[in-house]
Amino acid sequence: MAFAVHRPESVPAVIAALAGPGRVAVSGGTLVIRDINEGRSFPNAIVSLRRAGLSGVVRNAETIDIGAATPIADLARPELAFLDGVLRGFASPTLRNMASLGGNLFAPRPYGDSGVALLALDASLGIAGPHGARRMPLLEFYAAGIAADEIVTGLRFALPAPGTWRWLKATRRALNSASVLAIAAVVETDSAGTVAAARIALGGVDAHPVRSPAAEAALCGRVLDAAAASHAGEEAAAAHPCFADAYASAWYRRRVLPVHMRRALLGI
Repeated sequence: MAFAVHRPESVPAVIAALAGPGRVAVSGGTLVIRDINEGRSFPNAIVSLRRAGLSGVVRNAETIDIGAATPIADLARPELAFLDGVLRGFASPTLRNMASLGGNLFAPRPYGDSGVALLALDASLGIAGPHGARRMPLLEFYAAGIAADEIVTGLRFALPAPGTWRWLKATRRALNSASVLAIAAVVETDSAGTVAAARIALGGVDAHPVRSPAAEAALCGRVLDAAAASHAGEEAAAAHPCFADAYASAWYRRRVLPVHMRRALLGI
């Protein structure tokens, strides 16, 4: 199948190139090109984001801005050291060098682990389209998506306070595997060890990464111990449907969620 390839050098040029039927934006191409090769997608043209100035990581005081076309591998830097576990569990080194952070937000389940981490970080997105630029909470993006003629230009989040970040990815094998469950959390405790605030995000329980208000509510106001962590997992398992695929059944995901929640929150 023949199609045109556009390589615009600015965001306005990207938006202009996307105007028209059957055009799709590509950054790393690990999703779009796979679908083309496997006969699931038949675009008239692909529009590359690689030259549009959408790559890079910038720290501003206590916030981080990351261009949507930034390769996953480029997140391995000192100010993002807390994300090392997320990066190590992300596919293979080759794919980490190709796949972009913005593109991974569109990955179908059970992929898209970076979105789980970004939800727990309360990230927001930069969006651009024919009607201008806007910001959107990542939570809203997963609920409603964006218009067909819009693109994600970047992501922004505040750095978590030291000691508050949690991450766990449960897989069938140690490396280069899709997740059975992914759990990310930012948990703040007071001097007595009582949870004052929590953001908990899950992968493997719905059609896309989700926040778990049930788990957050179960944890807040309690001392962060094994009983509280397991209870948060039980509440999450009751609130979210989970799903079945080649990696695990829905029953299994619900059954092990309290165990992995405890391991994510306490490391045990």
